[in-house]
Amino acid sequence: MNDKSDEASSRKTKEQITLGSIFVRSTLLAIIISGPAMLVTIIVYYVLRMDWIPSLMSGFVTLVVAMGFGYKFSNRIANSGHKDGDI
Repeated sequence: MNDKSDEASSRKTKEQITLGSIFVRSTLLAIIISGPAMLVTIIVYYVLRMDWIPSLMSGFVTLVVAMGFGYKFSNRIANSGHKDGDI
C-alpha cells in the first residue's frame, strides 16, 4: 500500500508544470512563429522596395509556414519534460 502512495506522489511531482516554464515555452513559441514573418515583411518592404500589398502577402505566407513549424515544435516542447513522450 505504501509503495503505491509513494509512486503516485513521485508521479505527481514529475508532472507538475511551473508557471515560469509555461511562460518560457510560450515566449519561445511566439518568437518562432512571429519572428520570421516580421523579418520577411520588413525585408520585402524596406530592402526590396516593394509596395505594401506584396509585403503583407509575403509576410502572411511566411506566417503560415512558420505556424506549421511552430506546431511541430510545440509538440516537441510539450513532450520534452516527459521521459516516455505521453501526455
